[in-house]
Amino acid sequence: MQLMASVCIWAIVMVNLARLPEVVPVLASFHVGKIVVVLGLILALATRGREMTAFFRTTPMGKCVLLIFFLGIWSIPFSVWKSGAVETFSDVSKTMLSAVVLYALSIKGREQTLRMACLGAVLLLAVLMILDKGTGRQQVSSTYDANDIALLFVTYLPILVAEALAGIKLMRPALFGGAFLALVGTALTQSRGGIVALSAVAAHTLLLAGKKRWIFLPLIALGAVVIVATADDALWERFRDVQNESDYNFTEDTGRIAIWKEGLALMGRHPFTGVGIGQFAVGLGTLGSGHFN
Repeated sequence: MQLMASVCIWAIVMVNLARLPEVVPVLASFHVGKIVVVLGLILALATRGREMTAFFRTTPMGKCVLLIFFLGIWSIPFSVWKSGAVETFSDVSKTMLSAVVLYALSIKGREQTLRMACLGAVLLLAVLMILDKGTGRQQVSSTYDANDIALLFVTYLPILVAEALAGIKLMRPALFGGAFLALVGTALTQSRGGIVALSAVAAHTLLLAGKKRWIFLPLIALGAVVIVATADDALWERFRDVQNESDYNFTEDTGRIAIWKEGLALMGRHPFTGVGIGQFAVGLGTLGSGHFN
């Protein structure tokens, strides 16, 4: 039973986080995602039924999941495109179910299994992206765009370093190597937000490190060298575009500033009901601008 639970944890993480059916398209036709979640659910109900209900009562994440679930249901009747909202809600519910199943299977002795599965999924994405390096902004799978994958790498980078410093010595080379791959992957995305977030993580680490700051200073300096050495000139050009306000986000109707303004107007029209879960792009079209961004 222990082995089966560990296999389910790894399988669910690889499907949901590493997006294996997209990375290996042949798996999509076998509905691997549905199969592993259903198997995990059966196993969780059989062995950890109480833990599944406790997830919503006792964990901060569980309360957030429950809130999103009910907000999604609330939004559907008021949606600007009801069938679209229902479809999005169905997809989100599957992700929520996966989170609950993973929680139930991984607590009480299998937390490390879940952590290693998540780190393994992120490293797999980094390796695939680096091996498939082409020109321009890099990404991997159809789920993650360049900014999404940069967010994923930056989120897991400090966890990789923490595991390397505190974990088993034999694992340290692999974990530090994983952190290096995550850094290279972040640079290849050419994500300005990713670089800003990486800087924030570094500053936060130094702020909390206290007397151990001397350990992290050389690591952060080495990380900066890796980013500068790996990043394409196009990344720094993108930063210059923001600085002189020539970037499309400042000048185009499809840029972020225009969409933010329209988003605020949309929120003003529907302050309590919203426009339906996942229907922001459709909602923009109701403003009269005709933009479906």
